[in-house]
Amino acid sequence: MRDSLNALYTQPPPVPCQGCGQCCVSPTCTVVEFVVACEYLLENFSKENTEKILLAQPKIHPNYEGNLFCKFQDKETLRCIIHPARTMACRLFGLPVIDELDLNNIENCRKMNIASLPKVSPEKLKAWLSLLMEMNEPLAPYYQEPYWVAGFNIECWLAVYFDPLLDDEVFGILKKLLREELDLRFLEEKFIDKTELKDKTGKILLLYEIIRSGDTQTALSLIDQIRRSYPLTGAYYFEELQKLQNLITSHQ
Repeated sequence: MRDSLNALYTQPPPVPCQGCGQCCVSPTCTVVEFVVACEYLLENFSKENTEKILLAQPKIHPNYEGNLFCKFQDKETLRCIIHPARTMACRLFGLPVIDELDLNNIENCRKMNIASLPKVSPEKLKAWLSLLMEMNEPLAPYYQEPYWVAGFNIECWLAVYFDPLLDDEVFGILKKLLREELDLRFLEEKFIDKTELKDKTGKILLLYEIIRSGDTQTALSLIDQIRRSYPLTGAYYFEELQKLQNLITSHQ
């Protein structure tokens, strides 16, 4: 599966990135991508530096709503420290096709010369994303609503790995998988979850109960609360919340 992911990573064409680092946000990524990124970190950095990188205080990016600064960006050089293992979301930065598809919560570079950029069709981009999803489905059969874990940022994946409260249903499956494939246990006693991911998922389950009860006003209020209250979880569940809101309002 790692070989398949690396082969997929070679398909998007390179873009003429100037390395300013301004669009580097904590990428949404799948479970396989998170494992591969952390493996690269462990193979190329000491445990001390890995600890410093992964346990750094998460910070909200002021320029991109729903996004954080990336843990894998060197704060001095602004360069990516895991560049050969960067995620698909990172590799798509700069491609004009992203704007054509109007993908939610994916930022794009505004500095590149559009005329010089490689041409990629919407169909090709959709095919890459489909392959990425298919690659993860055997590992996480819950890659569907209400747990759209494809939208997890690095902070959320770390929460799944370390938070003992995130051990039921889909999160239990993912935690077991992560711990079998990736050894970050040397950080066990030092990691403190700041995302409140467990609380957010609890409210998501409550939301479905309220929707089933027919209490639309309370459901809409809770949707707004979920959207606003957990900035460190990034874009996780944004799209699904909008779908639910649209569904509720269309039936009022």
